[in-house]
Amino acid sequence: MAGAFRSWSLRAVVFSAVLACGGGGGGDITPPPPPPPPPPPPSGSASVTLGASSFSPSSVSITLNGTVTWNNTSGVTHNVTFAPTTGAPSDIGNHSSGSNQRSFGTAGTFNYSCTLHAGMNGSVTVQ
Repeated sequence: MAGAFRSWSLRAVVFSAVLACGGGGGGDITPPPPPPPPPPPPSGSASVTLGASSFSPSSVSITLNGTVTWNNTSGVTHNVTFAPTTGAPSDIGNHSSGSNQRSFGTAGTFNYSCTLHAGMNGSVTVQ
């Protein structure tokens, strides 16, 4: 009987040691977090505010045939002049207040600037 007890005791010790070490499976490993969700698809419209010396946001994305509205609330005279690109809409002339819209019927990226203020640039990506 003593041999059976020793055998059972030895098995219990070995089993306890295996459990204490995580069963040989690497212990407590935390799985990596899930990936972030994809960005939302572009909307059919976007708004850009003309500040004293910048467009905000400077880049927007819209769907094909979408519309962008430029809002000048700064009281500063600005314009929106598009780089010569096929499919770019007509420029927006000098103005110090108000809103102007342009629709985009061609996919691509359309860069624009205020020709009155160096470094005042933006872009519209149409998908």
